[in-house]
Amino acid sequence: MNTGGNAILYVPPFAGEMHCSRDFVARMARELAIRGQSVLMLDLFGTGDSGGDFEEARWEIWQSDLDAAVNWLGQNGQSHLTLWGVRLGAILALEAASRANMEVDRVVLWQPVIEGEPMLTQFLRMHLAAEDDPAGRLREALSDRNLRRALAYGDTVEVGGFSVSPALIRAMDRLHLQPLASNISAPIHWLEVLSDFGGESPAQSLKLIEEWRGMSKEVTLHQAILWPFWHFPHSVDHQLLLPALLPMFGVIES
Repeated sequence: MNTGGNAILYVPPFAGEMHCSRDFVARMARELAIRGQSVLMLDLFGTGDSGGDFEEARWEIWQSDLDAAVNWLGQNGQSHLTLWGVRLGAILALEAASRANMEVDRVVLWQPVIEGEPMLTQFLRMHLAAEDDPAGRLREALSDRNLRRALAYGDTVEVGGFSVSPALIRAMDRLHLQPLASNISAPIHWLEVLSDFGGESPAQSLKLIEEWRGMSKEVTLHQAILWPFWHFPHSVDHQLLLPALLPMFGVIES
């Protein structure tokens, strides 16, 4: 690891999106390493090669994981930090940036999740197998706000091979990206993935970016035409995207 420079701490997305995006992100991290950047790719508690089971995962444990990673980077000679969050990892990255005990040079957000509740609802609806919900009660709970609250205090929910605890459901339902920039002074680079040329970023994303700029935050919107790699693994040739992606990390090639 290069010392005295800018370390990049990668914060992965949630559940299946983490697995689907792993190959693309790893290739991107290698490209950054080739160009002299130090990249730490973190498996949060209960995921990947980390300890624990997914049903034991809690939002506060993931926050502690990131704090430990930042401290480790500082102890190993890194003096500046870039937080790189993908999807739900964007929320964790912004939270970690506000707590970091070293200089944060930039925060890079790839297709960030803006609110936890609709993202988690979509995840549950997409991956809830019929055999896991034969009576349709969980699907009913997802469409009714009062029943959803009850779901968050019930039993662990098995979804697409992931056991999601009530505690994690409650925490994710409360997540909002918008207020997290208030304590961030570093530039923010936001990547929005578009499906075709001439497409526009979602209105919700543009509104939030303008709100942050109204708070005197430095926010740069980047756009790229590609398949959503967090759903379709091996669907994107990262080499074609390097000219668009590297500048977000401060890497400028001649």
